[in-house]
Amino acid sequence: RVPVNQREYSWEDEQVKELFDDLFRAISQGAYFLGTVVLTKGKGGALEVADGQQRLATITILLAAIRDHFFAKQDMLNVESIEQEFLNTIDRSARKRVARLALNVDDNEYFRRVILSRPGEPERQTPPQRDSHKAISRAQRLAAKHVQSLVRTRSDIAQTETLLHWVDFIGNSAQIILLTVPDHLNAFRMFETLNDRGLKTSQADLLKNYLFGEAGERI
Repeated sequence: RVPVNQREYSWEDEQVKELFDDLFRAISQGAYFLGTVVLTKGKGGALEVADGQQRLATITILLAAIRDHFFAKQDMLNVESIEQEFLNTIDRSARKRVARLALNVDDNEYFRRVILSRPGEPERQTPPQRDSHKAISRAQRLAAKHVQSLVRTRSDIAQTETLLHWVDFIGNSAQIILLTVPDHLNAFRMFETLNDRGLKTSQADLLKNYLFGEAGERI
């Protein structure tokens, strides 16, 4: 999950397209390096994303778009497979589905409704209320366009094979360095030193991250 002190989803079209294009070029080579993801341990041992949420969210949006394609084809076995492996998990004690990736408080409900829910569900029509929601919506459209470009002119069988190849590649060949640190202060120090893809972190982002970490439970 993305903690409250992390910024909202902020990737522009350029960063989203670059990630999709990078994956397209890498898929024939058999491996792709997604960069470093920094995590801290939150309440109850839940992993909180200190760095990497833009990439994780965008990859999730792409996988959801592939799920949507299979849903339109009524290929429910592949719909359920993608959802269970990448999008949702089951909280047995609460007897409900929960998202594998939860964004921050400003974005999470919109992300859940518009990205994680299935096509045709009424909540998919939730209008964006914030700039970050609009960025998520644009990324969703770009992901859908990318999926269509992959399957255009292909037979139904070839479409399925192509998209499953992408799912397998993301699941098994997109590599990261996973750095888990004990607290937000350590994450802040790592955050300063790591060079990552996408939008550069501003001094204001770093300062906010540090101050929220110092405030702790007083938030």
